[in-house]
Amino acid sequence: PHPSNSQCHLISHNLREPPADLLHKLSQHGLNPLTDNILFVVECVQMYLLETTSQSLLIHLRQMCPRACLVLFDPIVSGGNNNQAASSRFGNMMEQNLLRLGVVTRQSSVLQTKSLNKQLEKLVQTCGWTQAVGCDMWWAYYSVVTAAQRQRAKATEELDEVEEWRLIMKHYCLVVACTSEHGVDFCQPGKLLGFDRSKCTVKTKEQQEPAVQEQQEDDEEEFIQEGIS
Repeated sequence: PHPSNSQCHLISHNLREPPADLLHKLSQHGLNPLTDNILFVVECVQMYLLETTSQSLLIHLRQMCPRACLVLFDPIVSGGNNNQAASSRFGNMMEQNLLRLGVVTRQSSVLQTKSLNKQLEKLVQTCGWTQAVGCDMWWAYYSVVTAAQRQRAKATEELDEVEEWRLIMKHYCLVVACTSEHGVDFCQPGKLLGFDRSKCTVKTKEQQEPAVQEQQEDDEEEFIQEGIS
């Protein structure tokens, strides 16, 4: 436990081990997966797992944590809010560097879910989560993050290389998913996290709502100019 807060626990776990082991460890520290509201934050973690291991983990969390939500931050080497299966030129460089360093293989999650659409399909269609919504980090910055928050960030440190930063942000995604209707408001456009309906993609078990590509393209230049000014 953290010395100043008995409710805070730091627990080590290898995600390549059976998911049941993780939930057992959490249960030993007072968490009830069946009844507690749980938020899992997965920040550039599953990208290194084999896709089969990643799917097994997500399926197990969905089955054993009926009141859970998940926030996922991961690379998308196809780039942007699109359904491409192939890597973009920048994404291809990312892919080759990761392979060359030996930190991933062709069967790793990052190379099996190259697009935002693939990430959402994996959560909802393959792993059975009730709903998922996501966008690339460029649109997350200009829709989930408020204008006031952006201005405060700009006042802290001015950004010169906007185009390069935009290129990087287009190759990472922010995804929020829930395991039941209990958490739908957490990953609904216009609700808690502020996803913009015209700049994100929503997937549910019943239907898919595609991103509005025309609106995204119309807004692109406006936000580039905001970043420069």
